[in-house]
Amino acid sequence: MPASILIVDDEINVLSALTRCFKRAGIRTDACTSGRQAVSYLMENEYDCIISDYKMPEMDGFEFFEIAAEITSTTPRLLLSGHVDSELLETAVNNCQRGVANKRLKRLLMCVQIREFQAIFHLKQLRARSAKFRELL
Repeated sequence: MPASILIVDDEINVLSALTRCFKRAGIRTDACTSGRQAVSYLMENEYDCIISDYKMPEMDGFEFFEIAAEITSTTPRLLLSGHVDSELLETAVNNCQRGVANKRLKRLLMCVQIREFQAIFHLKQLRARSAKFRELL
């Protein structure tokens, strides 16, 4: 089963670009244009990572991550923002988010994050195989 990522962004162009980037890396993606829509996806699916824009109408990225953490507290979360400032960084760190990525640096950071998430997913697969092997013994 391929790694899976939930991507949330109200900007369709950003959402499409991120989805294409991850799909090229063999990662299954679900794309949502709002926090509300993403919550319904989280209720129905499990993800290896959640990526969300910070500034969105109705529900910002922090509000969405608060709800997401109640549904799946162990899933890593990455917050994207086109406007990173010290207050946003402090809030992200205090709320234990996975990280904050400035959209201007998105391409480079996404390549690094993709590799990191692939490694995490590969480790999960190895642990599952190891557990099955131990059951056979």
